[in-house]
Amino acid sequence: MIATQIINRGVPEAIVERQKATFIKRRVNFSEISERSKFKSYPLVLFLGCPDALSDQIVLEAGACGTRIAAVLPSDCNPDPHAVWSLVTRGCEDVQIWSDDTCADRISNRVSRWLKVESRVRSLDFQKVALGQSVCWIRAMRRIAEAALYSDAPVLLTGETGTGKEVVARAMTYLISGAPDTMRVVDCATLSPDLIGSELFGHERGAFTGATSMREGAIALADGGVLFLDEIGELPIDLQAQFLRVLQEGTYRRLGGNTWRESRFRLICATNRNLETAMQEGRFRSDLYHRIAALTVHLPPLADRPEDIIPLSTRFVRAAAGLNADPVFDPIVRDHLLDLSPDGNVRALQQLCRRIAVGLTGTAVSVGDLIAALPDTRNSRPPSTPLHKAVETMVELGRSLAEIKESAAEQAVTAALRLEAGSVSKAARRLGITPRAIHLRRSKHDV
Repeated sequence: MIATQIINRGVPEAIVERQKATFIKRRVNFSEISERSKFKSYPLVLFLGCPDALSDQIVLEAGACGTRIAAVLPSDCNPDPHAVWSLVTRGCEDVQIWSDDTCADRISNRVSRWLKVESRVRSLDFQKVALGQSVCWIRAMRRIAEAALYSDAPVLLTGETGTGKEVVARAMTYLISGAPDTMRVVDCATLSPDLIGSELFGHERGAFTGATSMREGAIALADGGVLFLDEIGELPIDLQAQFLRVLQEGTYRRLGGNTWRESRFRLICATNRNLETAMQEGRFRSDLYHRIAALTVHLPPLADRPEDIIPLSTRFVRAAAGLNADPVFDPIVRDHLLDLSPDGNVRALQQLCRRIAVGLTGTAVSVGDLIAALPDTRNSRPPSTPLHKAVETMVELGRSLAEIKESAAEQAVTAALRLEAGSVSKAARRLGITPRAIHLRRSKHDV
């Protein structure tokens, strides 16, 4: 749906009348949807008005729900560059200034594109490949969809280990070709330097010891399709130069061969390393980096996607156990899964769910199923750290959890202020909170 701020300059009517059947589903005043719960009904908000009418609260509430905001500013508002950039920094994803009647077409094209992307990302077929409804995940998937549907440039996926980079590459392949399994995969981290060249370029018979027959490489097999290079940062420096030529010229030679062959493919790369640091250290070519990073999408860790943990767990357990219906988690099991912060991200959660599935006798997942899947910690004690000792002492003294949390927070603020020589702004930055939060806490405790 589209929500618009009503103004009386004729701008909204031009858009509504020209594109009503295309994308305008409902026209309301922002005051009707100022609450976050109401924003969830709108994947896109089209703001029509002067910059000062768009409050920070509206932008924050919309952003918290993943709602995209496009702003259209009437020319008689005399918007200056500062006002336009202010809208962007506050969360608007596009700003158009109404100059003539062609603006309606530009806005219509933008909105239609966004809604097409939204429908693809939230479609059942896409979610079967890359499940997730959390705001940060949907935002990343929107970029993936736009790259797949409206560009042929290489895409670089970044993120921690286990965040689902290969899964996202398959989802992008689905959007490109309609078949996620047609993607050719080369894992640069699992192949030795001697083998990775053959895996990529193929080889002729007799090219090296053991090459008893000709073999096509991933570059040839990906012709007309998608090539996914996982952990591209592990590609040997000498092969980086050869692969760069493939991207520049669209030609390659098999190992041990003299014939140049053509191959055209869509390239998706992934890495959990900082390639910019690798460039500075001379371990990764800058010219190759700029080729593969035309579009970069960072995938959020599981810790930033708490809303997706139970849906992911449901899918993983159902698949691993071969169930015909979704498993039902005991409330205690649900709470434990939500409290998990696995270092391996989605991959670690999937492994845990596979272990849970081993002992299932039906669709109900009990505490016993969870305990059997967890490491045996019944006879182990937590590490004896000063923090552990302090918390243990407070528990022994009968302090409540709320009291322990409050005491820890107070100690953290005190320590941060001491480390920053009393600077509230620097202490707040160190703790990841606002200066106002520190002022409120100090006022509360009369510090």
